[in-house]
Amino acid sequence: MDRAFRPAAKINLLFVCRAHTALAPMAAGLARAAYGHPDICVESAGLTPGTVDPRAIAAMAEIDIDISQTASTSVRDLKLETVEIVVSLGVHKLGVNRSQMALSWDVPEFEPATDRPALPALREIRDGLATRIRALGAILTSAGRA
Repeated sequence: MDRAFRPAAKINLLFVCRAHTALAPMAAGLARAAYGHPDICVESAGLTPGTVDPRAIAAMAEIDIDISQTASTSVRDLKLETVEIVVSLGVHKLGVNRSQMALSWDVPEFEPATDRPALPALREIRDGLATRIRALGAILTSAGRA
């Protein structure tokens, strides 16, 4: 993620996942690093928030992104009406009003209690999110964005 994106207008962007332990914090960290612009406010939340998994923190640290200070946040505690774009990660698309953009990314939920080694799975999730976030950057910076 080597260039800073320039949005067409101020944007509040929210990533939401089920437990707020890996997916949304990782996506928010990637977006902040990719976009690096004061007119893009990036937040993350969970339907039932929990503490960020240390292995997700480690996977992000490998690419020099620190998500260790991510607060446990419930989507119910946010003012959703102030968000322009809501990206649902591995959960059903949240209801939004007509002035908001809702995206639903089919991302496998990170399951900490599986036989699959956690760090390789988190790296795969991280890299997949990075690709989508770069693509979203093209939408955010489009002068013709509605």
